[in-house]
Amino acid sequence: MAPGPESARLATLRSYDILDTEPELAYDELVRRAADIFGAPMAALTLVDADRCWFKARVGIDGRQMERDSSFCGYAFSSKGMFVVPDALKDERFRHLPLVTGPAAVRFYVGAPLRAPDENPIGTLCVLDQNAMSPTHEQLVRLGELADASMRLLERRRDAAARNNPVAPVALAPPQGDDVTLVVEDQESVRAFTTEALKHLGHVAFSATDGADAMVRISELRGRVRLVVTDLQMPIMGGLELVRSLKLLPKPPAVVVMSGNFTDDHRQQLLAEGVRCLLGKPFSMDELKLAVMHAQTVAK
Repeated sequence: MAPGPESARLATLRSYDILDTEPELAYDELVRRAADIFGAPMAALTLVDADRCWFKARVGIDGRQMERDSSFCGYAFSSKGMFVVPDALKDERFRHLPLVTGPAAVRFYVGAPLRAPDENPIGTLCVLDQNAMSPTHEQLVRLGELADASMRLLERRRDAAARNNPVAPVALAPPQGDDVTLVVEDQESVRAFTTEALKHLGHVAFSATDGADAMVRISELRGRVRLVVTDLQMPIMGGLELVRSLKLLPKPPAVVVMSGNFTDDHRQQLLAEGVRCLLGKPFSMDELKLAVMHAQTVAK
């Protein structure tokens, strides 16, 4: 198998130490968004092991795994690009699969391959439907973006495992027990300014590049994030979707949402989700301080 032997590919997959782990909200959210793009009832983040396809996250699919030889992903994961099956009943490769002939009655499949930095394929982010479909270019692009976000989550997981290795360099981490503030912003300059401003105001502040990345950071910090300052519009899991995911946490943090363009619709949606603290860009340190104080007061 290109680009390397199966043993090397499996070694890469296992370096992520993710097979047979429990569900995690960040991955669940990416899979849900993938299904929404196509208006489909089924989607999964699938990792392809030696003889099985294992689902790190899934919607509309029973079970946590299936035989590799009986799956679409067993074909799709090594594809060089997006793997699309418009109608499985008309495709000789797949018309016999249990997913097609059985109760699931799958007709449409699309899978975005997940490739590690060493170019080894490890799985797919895939969507399935009982109706035949010809996806649009925009849908495929958006699915590819979510697949990229999935790989960033996996890389962060592997990096965290390396940091926990006693022979690895000591990671920067807040003192045990300290509350943490998380800045979520895709623009590097705004992210850096906001993070440093919060540190100047006495916060233990960390940052994330988008909503999916933020959910991983929150998981790593094990419930210590008590305040999130997030941008509204980000290419991967924007501020509104992040707010909805934060509400599912056992102890939801206080939230400040920042944007250079709040529309009336944005304000109404955020208000419906319980967000009272909006911060217009650009902002000063004093304006940031007031927004944070207000958010913390509202949250009590």
